[in-house]
Amino acid sequence: NQWEELSFDLSSLEDGAVGAVGPYDQIVIFPDFTFDPRPQDNIVYFDNITFCPNVPTGVPGCTDPTADNYNPAATEDDGSCLYAVTIQTDLSCYEGDGTQPFVSGGFNGWCGGCNPMTNIGGNIWEATVLMPAGGNEYKIQLDEWADQENFTPGMPCTVTNGGFTNRFIEISGPTTTIPYCFNTCEIFNSAAGCIDPAADNYDPDATEPDGSCIYLVTFMVDMNLYGGSFGTPEVNGSWNGWCGGCQQLFDNDGDGIYSGQHFVQEGPQEFKFAVDGWADQEFFDPGTSCTVTDPSGAFTNRAIDITGPMTVGPFCWASCEECPVLESPGCTDPAANNFDPSATEDDGSCLYLLTLNVDMNCFDGTDPDIQIGAPTFGTLAVESGNFGWCGSCVQMADDDGDDIWTVVLELPAGPFEYKYAHDVWSGQEQLLDNIGESCVGNTDGFNFANRIVNVPDVLNTMDVYGTCSACIPGEVTGCTDPSAANYEPEATLEDGSCLYEVTFIVNMNEYDGTFGIPEVNGSWNGWCGGCQQLSDPDGDNVWEGTHLVPAGTQEYKFAVDGWSDQEFFDPGTSCTVTDPSGAFTNRVFTVSGVQTEGPYCWEECEDCFDPCEPSLFQSAPTNLDVGFTNLSTVLSWNEVPWSIGCQVQGNVVGSSFFPVYLVQGNAPDGYIVTNNVLTDGATYQWRVRCGCSASPLIATPWSDWDYFTFYNLLSPQEETSLKDATVYPNPNNGEFDLTVKGSADESIQLRIYDLLGNIIQEQVLVMGSDQDSFSINVENDVKGIYFVDLISNSSKITKKIVIE
Repeated sequence: NQWEELSFDLSSLEDGAVGAVGPYDQIVIFPDFTFDPRPQDNIVYFDNITFCPNVPTGVPGCTDPTADNYNPAATEDDGSCLYAVTIQTDLSCYEGDGTQPFVSGGFNGWCGGCNPMTNIGGNIWEATVLMPAGGNEYKIQLDEWADQENFTPGMPCTVTNGGFTNRFIEISGPTTTIPYCFNTCEIFNSAAGCIDPAADNYDPDATEPDGSCIYLVTFMVDMNLYGGSFGTPEVNGSWNGWCGGCQQLFDNDGDGIYSGQHFVQEGPQEFKFAVDGWADQEFFDPGTSCTVTDPSGAFTNRAIDITGPMTVGPFCWASCEECPVLESPGCTDPAANNFDPSATEDDGSCLYLLTLNVDMNCFDGTDPDIQIGAPTFGTLAVESGNFGWCGSCVQMADDDGDDIWTVVLELPAGPFEYKYAHDVWSGQEQLLDNIGESCVGNTDGFNFANRIVNVPDVLNTMDVYGTCSACIPGEVTGCTDPSAANYEPEATLEDGSCLYEVTFIVNMNEYDGTFGIPEVNGSWNGWCGGCQQLSDPDGDNVWEGTHLVPAGTQEYKFAVDGWSDQEFFDPGTSCTVTDPSGAFTNRVFTVSGVQTEGPYCWEECEDCFDPCEPSLFQSAPTNLDVGFTNLSTVLSWNEVPWSIGCQVQGNVVGSSFFPVYLVQGNAPDGYIVTNNVLTDGATYQWRVRCGCSASPLIATPWSDWDYFTFYNLLSPQEETSLKDATVYPNPNNGEFDLTVKGSADESIQLRIYDLLGNIIQEQVLVMGSDQDSFSINVENDVKGIYFVDLISNSSKITKKIVIE
């Protein structure tokens, strides 16, 4: 005799078996012993009978507090959550006889009168319904199905299942839909557009802003403190898909500050500076003042709100501030002999080479009006207070024996007072009779008069000993040309002193930078820097000024703001000449009378070319053509020279509205229309125009209408090679795994586009087996609803994804 423990597991009983359905009031046990007949003393006892049910480990229910049926006692979400969704529609464009709209869908069994809508004003109707999480289909109908929305398959806000095309919405919480116009995926507002005249895409017909304005923004980054080597900086941001190298910056003046102008859409934008196609980039700590960090904490970028044309920067690389200025004193004048290109602050140390020439051919030592002292000379010197009037310590030379003596001096900027003397003050110039003439600038009024020049305004002289006149015995020298500004009627011999009015003109429209006042600096004015300025009275940014220039060959260049910037030319440029040292390349011309130099474009030998002239856009685009592929329909035309954009207008033949689509650039690849937005078998008409300016409008006339009939190349009767596809996770952050069932070694075309049909990304996937997985990263990180097309030679699958 002994006790045995018996256990009974009823959980595996199948339907129809005894005990398969509970609850149980009693359990009866029928023992079947292995011995028979039973001895009379074989007694079986049952004791300590216990029933142990299989108790669940959690409480199922809706665990989302935002759901309408949230169960605070639930511990396990069973997918039963229902969310309050406010469905809105705009009946402004409804033309039927219905009066009372209803919303019907899978959530209410497509009930006709269950959910009436209320007019909240402006013919906007709404109703709040309960929808489960995930994808939901619905549509708006009137008077309990007396009239309803009828959609064309492929419309961006719809989905087609089982031959029915309905509106589609992905639900993950309470929400309110966009008030789309009845039977459309568009908002009823024909006057919406960019209303800012400062925007590049300003629409003068728009009355309501739609957030679409595009502005020209100048980005500037200071690379002077960048700790490495690089080629070309760039700006990458949310508006250009973080493209890496497509929007470069340049440093035209060599100051280490790079800039570039690019078009950016209004509103909050993120960006950062990088170099050489993301070879290196800025890095910021989260919380840095000028930045924003994404919710994952993986990316911290510069942040800016675009409200109009603006300049962003200059920012120091990887900083929210400008780079500190590292002062470097020295000579900052490129015309100086000791010019220091690394100097940032002029310390007054500039030294200039002054060439003094004195003609001794008319020397008469016995003429007291010319000479004081000994009547003959042996050595000649320059005497000046700069040298302590030392007496022959700065001697001159006549190497070619023409009796014109020369010396080159290195002097600081400012007035230089001097005179000529010979043989250690044995004789000197007598200049008292020349007081008031151009060459004499200083005198005590009784005994002494000295020459004076202003360095660097004058860097080369041709003096005549003892006088300010030319040295031509027996002749009256001077300017003999009546057209010259300094014409001398009494002159009998031309001495080359004629000065002519020369009008200098420079076109600054292509100057890449900011400036105050342009100027002309040249050999005739000692490269003075700001002494001969130009003006722009009509505001067309073409600057001019008329100045007196001596006859003969002259060199010059245009500069701005006292040499703050200047023209730079490559040696050999047609309108220039380069000095023997190769250090300076300047413009060159010959003065022979009153004349005009220019207009020249800054740093060019010709005038600036303005391609945006109405005369260049008189003819409409030609050779309109249409091409078809499995993925898209391509509208093409001959390129229009000098255009920067085109507009394509078109719709189904007979439509009441023909929208206009903008094509950036000269459209070498035409305008691509995704096939999913076209109706199979429909005939379309379209036309195009191209131009260079939206305000004022400078564009070609519209082309003639062109027509084509669209047939879907993916026939539903063809054998389907694509079996199925799944996206996980969904929703996602733009990165997801795509599992495709198809045929091994098959090429699959992947295409991702938004609700408006704009293609975001395309690539080719090659199946490694009948079922293969691919990791996809959506290049456009803008949150929203997108569609994924998978297309083979004979089939197509479309999946919807949500990027959060």
